[in-house]
Amino acid sequence: MKSNLTILAIETTFDNCSIALLHNNVLYQNKKLCFQQHEKHILNMITKILKKSNINFKHIQIIAYNEGPGNFTGIRISTIVANALSMSLNIPIFNFSTFQIISEQIWLKYFIKKILIKLKISKNYIFIGKFFRNIKNQWIGTYQQYTSKNIDKKYILNNLFTGLWAIVGFMPIEKIQKKETKFLQIKIKNIRAQDIISCVLSKIKNIQYFEKFYKHPIYLKNTILSKK
Repeated sequence: MKSNLTILAIETTFDNCSIALLHNNVLYQNKKLCFQQHEKHILNMITKILKKSNINFKHIQIIAYNEGPGNFTGIRISTIVANALSMSLNIPIFNFSTFQIISEQIWLKYFIKKILIKLKISKNYIFIGKFFRNIKNQWIGTYQQYTSKNIDKKYILNNLFTGLWAIVGFMPIEKIQKKETKFLQIKIKNIRAQDIISCVLSKIKNIQYFEKFYKHPIYLKNTILSKK
């Protein structure tokens, strides 16, 4: 994970409150188990990570966060904090879905472009998403929410699935006759703020794309993005 940009990422979607800062090609991390009390720790954790890296808020060039799905209160906290920093510092903001962040983790480790994810948010709610990585290094896809009562427990992969697929979460797979179809079952333990930074770097790998859509060329004028 290398870049001359200074990026702050916030992850409060689940029980962990995770903060990550990339500065001068050094990754700083701070994580705490909060159990839906993220608001009591998040600002202090951000202050500590800035102090550890010996910078202040004015040095941050990009802010990023997880927009969910996940715990509603946690999502609201990261959204408020990230948008407040973006507006007060006049810096661009990036938000990614939980599915995009998980997909990027899998891509960096296994280089698989097709991902099927079953995400259990709580005892009552389950999300299923299907995502693809396009030629612009973007994760495109959709996801749908189910309740534990109405989800089809026989949700299966059928003959519409071709190529190599990564599967996160248990999915019953029917026998597919196509020889070119393969599946790799992968376990993702948790989502960390540094995983969000990986998504940012992937998205802004093309500097022209960043300048065109986010109108902040000043931050990249003297910046050269390093290859991973």
